Parts: sequence; structure tokens; C-alpha cells
Amino acid sequence: MVEDFALLSNMITLKSKIPVMHFFDGFITSHKIDTIDSLSDNNLINLFPYKEFENFKQTSLSNINPKTLGTNQNPDIFFENRENISSYYEKLPQIIKGCFKDFYKETGRQYNIFDYFGSKTATKIIVSMGSSVETLKESLDYLSKDFGVISVNVFNPFIKEEFLKILPKTTEIITVLDRTKECGAIYDPLALNVISALKDNNIKVLAGRYGLGGKEFTVPMALSVFKNMDNTQRDHFTIGINDDVLNTSL
Repeated sequence: MVEDFALLSNMITLKSKIPVMHFFDGFITSHKIDTIDSLSDNNLINLFPYKEFENFKQTSLSNINPKTLGTNQNPDIFFENRENISSYYEKLPQIIKGCFKDFYKETGRQYNIFDYFGSKTATKIIVSMGSSVETLKESLDYLSKDFGVISVNVFNPFIKEEFLKILPKTTEIITVLDRTKECGAIYDPLALNVISALKDNNIKVLAGRYGLGGKEFTVPMALSVFKNMDNTQRDHFTIGINDDVLNTSL
């Protein structure tokens, strides 16, 4: 998956003209025992967007193709230029989905902007991304059909329409797990995106943090997050530590 998204990131960057950051859990990549199914040279040749790459090379500075870059912009035009950037981002969702589709046709490996695991009639959902998703999926084996997991594969742009499409219609409460701490913010980044996407829906959102600094995230910990939606419905919690200062631990 890491190699797949490395190629996909290059494809999306060149086709959209917007830099894409490809991130993954390095510890899992280096220590997990698993089967590796590498992309072949033919896969790379068939999928790489050569036309867009040549167009990109033409934007480099040269005496043959001179241009002006990095000039100062005064108040008469700066605001207008910043807003014009949105036209590129509006095209990004379709470009991402198009690259996923092309990748599937070439390799047989299918990726989506969001993936859902669990019952289609679940009422309690955890939203997370990265390596935590595998632990959350395993936890579903010990739970009733009231629970489900949404894996976020594309964080920014957070495509609201795709999120609402995959979210079960029966959802009543969501817990969002972030692997970061935004000091001073009302919620951490992923939680803020989910809350914004649900502003027109009557769904309660809880948020918590896990895994900072490589802290372990196990199935029992995941189960406590699921059970929190059944019991106290605690918000702004932490999992995996014993917080005896602010008492945020589940």
C-alpha cells in the first residue's frame, strides 16, 4: 500500500498541479511481518503521466523559456490571486478518483477516498486513519453490529460528499481519533473536518487522541473507545496513557 500511494501521489500531483503529501506509519512499514506485492516496471510505465510530466518540466527556469517568479503582490491583486487558486482545488476530487480508477484497471488493487468496515446499519462509528484502522477493524470482531469504522485515505481535501455517501444512514454518534495534539484548538484536525462535514446532520461527534510519539494502540484500547459511545460518551479523551494530571484517559 505504501508503494502504491507513492505512485498515486505522483500521478495526482502531476495531473492536478497541486503538491500531494504521501504519509504512512514508518514503524509499521519497517517492523510488520507481511507479504510484499510490489508494482512491476510495466505498472510504473503504464501509469506514469508522461504528458503531464513533460508539461511540468516546461515550467522550469531556463533562458529558452524565461518567466518571472516570486514577485511581490500588493493589495490591489493579492486577494484575487489567492482566491483563483481554488479553481485548481475544485478539480482535485475528480482527479483523485480518476487516478484511483486508472490504478485499479492496471493493478487490480482498488483504493477509495474513504473505506467503510462493519454493519451497514451501524449506529456508532469510529473515524480514523493510518495504522489504527487495522486495530479498529480487528476490534469489530468482538462487537455487535451497532458499530463500524471509516478509514480516511485522503485527508485534505476532505471530500464531504464522499464522506456522507459512505457514512451509514443509521449513524447516531461518531468518535473521531486524531494522532496529533493541536494545543489551543477546540478540536484536532480530523475531528474538525468531520464536524464541519456533519454540520447539517443531527449526529453527535466525540473526539480523542491516541498514539502520540509511537504510543501503542491495541485492541483493548480500541474496544474502550467503542464502549465509550455506549456509556459515558466522554469527549476530548486520550487513550493509551494514564493521564493523572488532567484525567482525560478512558
